[in-house]
Amino acid sequence: RLLAGLWTEGLGVEPVGTRDNFFDLGGNSLLGIQMLANVKKRAGTVLPSVALFEEPVPALLLESPEALLSVY
Repeated sequence: RLLAGLWTEGLGVEPVGTRDNFFDLGGNSLLGIQMLANVKKRAGTVLPSVALFEEPVPALLLESPEALLSVY
């Protein structure tokens, strides 16, 4: 839900669900980098930018190997 909330703020689209695709909602690479910086700032989780391009859906992004590795 944190990611969906950040995407709502960054994209200006409401509502954003956990299964919505970042790029289908109007996201682009610059906004993606900003979103990942906000994730780091608010959640303390560092995700490489490639993770967003591989899994542009909040529910899947948090399950990606990059996300799992960043927690440990």
